[in-house]
Amino acid sequence: MFSNMVIAFQRSSRVSKWLVGVASLCCILYGVATVVFNTKGSVQEDTGGFIMTSAPVAITPFALMLFYLLSTHYGAFDLLRRDPRTEFYSNLCSVPCVSVLSSAANVVVFVFLEYVVYSHSLSLSDCSMLLLFGTRLFILAMTMCLIELLFICCGLPWGLTTSVLIGLIVVANFVLTVLPGDAVRVAFYFWYPIDDRSWSLALTQQIIPFIGLCLLLIFASLEAFEHKDHLGV
Repeated sequence: MFSNMVIAFQRSSRVSKWLVGVASLCCILYGVATVVFNTKGSVQEDTGGFIMTSAPVAITPFALMLFYLLSTHYGAFDLLRRDPRTEFYSNLCSVPCVSVLSSAANVVVFVFLEYVVYSHSLSLSDCSMLLLFGTRLFILAMTMCLIELLFICCGLPWGLTTSVLIGLIVVANFVLTVLPGDAVRVAFYFWYPIDDRSWSLALTQQIIPFIGLCLLLIFASLEAFEHKDHLGV
């Protein structure tokens, strides 16, 4: 499965690689800008503020475009020689890998800014908080990638699905943040910061329900893939 990701990356055009690289750099720079210009003076407040206002824009384009770059696309000739389900399982294997890469990149940049540039002291409780911060970013990236995988399995083109999902999440992030009430918390429930230091709340109210959501999306994607006309796509 991992070899398929390497092959997909090698087969990608130079333009695609440059586009993904530029988009990833823009996402990271956006995350840097939000931390620099919206710092609250404490790491805990900065992690919460980053997730509530900036994470969807900083994570989603990075994750979805990287997922597109590393995805496996079988043509009609490939499908005659291979089991079509190999394509699905290869792309499913790419989802956690892409989610880890995109979330880890943002966590590394955030840690560098907070503890190197702003010289905050790193405590044991901060390590737990940063791990929870990274977990929520991972949940965000994986949710979006699984939604994209579902749309792809339904027969929608990769390019269309990627661009539409990026546009929707970016617009939704800016619109919902200015609305009163709990609109943002409801829409971004699985990665919204309930308590930046409470693993028990995150586990019971976000992580376990998120696992159920993942299983549901994977099952729906597999069912859609099994009933798709692969040679007709």
